[in-house]
Amino acid sequence: MTDTGFAADVLYLLLRGFYIADTEDPGLWTDERVGAAVSRLTDLFVAGLESRPEGTGGASDDAGGAPKP
Repeated sequence: MTDTGFAADVLYLLLRGFYIADTEDPGLWTDERVGAAVSRLTDLFVAGLESRPEGTGGASDDAGGAPKP
């Protein structure tokens, strides 16, 4: 799995979790709160990708997406 695929999976799960949480407690999980969390998570992904040395893409061949050592 590529870094892009991993990021997409995590964002999907985050947004899916928001949908469920919003259904349970819509007053707590506002668009602003979720937007801030998604934005921060995206920034962390980008910062992590930019800080990797050349040749360490973190891609994995297994279906579980575990990083290669």
